[in-house]
Amino acid sequence: MVILLLVLLAFAVAITLAGLWLSPKKTSSSNREVLYAGEMNARRTTSRSPVRSNVRRPHTVGENRRMSTRRAPMMIEQRAWTNILSSMNVSQLFARQKKLRDTPWLGIMLILLTLFVFGVYFLRTVVPNPTLFALMPDTSNAAASTSGGTNAPPTQMFAGASKALVRVSQVDPAQYNSTDEYNTWWPSACSAASMTEIVNAYGKHNYRVTDILKEELSVHEIAADAGLLEPHGIDKTLTHFNFTTRWLNNPSVDDLVNTANSGTPVIINFPPYRWAGGHLLVAIGGNKDYVYLADSSRLNMRAMDRKTFLKYWVGFAVVATPSS
Repeated sequence: MVILLLVLLAFAVAITLAGLWLSPKKTSSSNREVLYAGEMNARRTTSRSPVRSNVRRPHTVGENRRMSTRRAPMMIEQRAWTNILSSMNVSQLFARQKKLRDTPWLGIMLILLTLFVFGVYFLRTVVPNPTLFALMPDTSNAAASTSGGTNAPPTQMFAGASKALVRVSQVDPAQYNSTDEYNTWWPSACSAASMTEIVNAYGKHNYRVTDILKEELSVHEIAADAGLLEPHGIDKTLTHFNFTTRWLNNPSVDDLVNTANSGTPVIINFPPYRWAGGHLLVAIGGNKDYVYLADSSRLNMRAMDRKTFLKYWVGFAVVATPSS
């Protein structure tokens, strides 16, 4: 969404600049003609008016020159401000024009920038599911870990690894070995974060995202611009941690919820054609109304009603358990 807004802004600015460049320019010939006409009128007036030698002139030529010199900077400043204000006079666009006026390009640019900022603010506060906003760097992990409102999952209904699972934030710099690794991978590390949550839930390790990401890279199953490259990249990665995987065959939401409620969390996927950019997360349980989740993105979704869940989920479900 942000990329689309930036493209539209660039397009609008380009059109504005092109219009400014192609707009008719005032030529110097018209100014010369006006000055020439003014000089001719002045000469005619001078020739018609008798010269009275007995009338004392109020100022000498030197005094007039000094007055002109003093007035020149003030006149230039006034003209500059007049030009700036006239360039911002957007009301010219809506008034009936009897003669050609300069287009207020500066005012148009300010309006475009204002609309762009408002559009970004609108998307950030109103649109519930833009992935680019969801994956913005998280600077308040403690607050995010306790979010979820009234639909937060009741922990007493869970069992086994589903109850022990602790959410990992893929946008937490502490989950990575370096700033460079964090900057490169946080937007696309949802698969590594989901596997980290699963492995840690069984109580034998306390891995970070960087540990799972390293193995995911070693089997060439993740890319910075695409995330998980294929579903079985999960199988290949978790093999290095002595885990086996089992894929649910065409499961319903009830199958998914019952599996997670039994104590085995399930890695699920929202594909790119359903969820902008695609996203992997973990289902840890549910009931007749909600599916309870562990979401590593900034959204930190903890509960999603079934109707909404079915808009994004299309059956991807893999259970991972320790081999021994």
